Amino acid sequence: LEFRRVLFRSNTKKDRWFEDKMRLIVAQIFSGRPRQKTPLPVEAALGGKGADVDVYVWKKESGRRDVWIGECKLYKVNEDQWVEISKVQQLERRLPIVTEYERTKISDETELDVQSIMISNASAMTPEAWKLASEIGAIYWQVKLSKEWLPREHWYIECVKEYVPEQPSNEHLDWHGRFVRTISVE
Repeated sequence: LEFRRVLFRSNTKKDRWFEDKMRLIVAQIFSGRPRQKTPLPVEAALGGKGADVDVYVWKKESGRRDVWIGECKLYKVNEDQWVEISKVQQLERRLPIVTEYERTKISDETELDVQSIMISNASAMTPEAWKLASEIGAIYWQVKLSKEWLPREHWYIECVKEYVPEQPSNEHLDWHGRFVRTISVE
């Protein structure tokens, strides 16, 4: 029973490792700089101490500031589960707060682009989650972990598959994801 309680508790050592690793991968893919901690004004707007943005990466180039935020969900028991809409709603809630904060960091002439990523080892997202992801312009990164990763102390990310939301069609009657690319992780 004690093991079970630890297994389902959020913000475990494995959750934190997953968030840290994904922060670095996002920074590497987009050549950005990761924030190790959510800025205090963002944390306060999200509800105070402990409220955070799992992945927060930024890059500034002449006349432009790009920001990537991500919400992570690490499934520890059943990776065939689908990411629920509540996780994408968390991302939706963070998007305008981060955008408002980032606007304070730039001049009026600087273009700002804040992009959102739902990140999980789940096999997919629910149709409702895909629909909301489309509405907020989020992509989905499905993370493939090393075999039998849960009981192991040393585990790693094998690759990341990127999907974009796609509307229902004759072929797919519900909202779903369309595969875009596989991202190699080193």
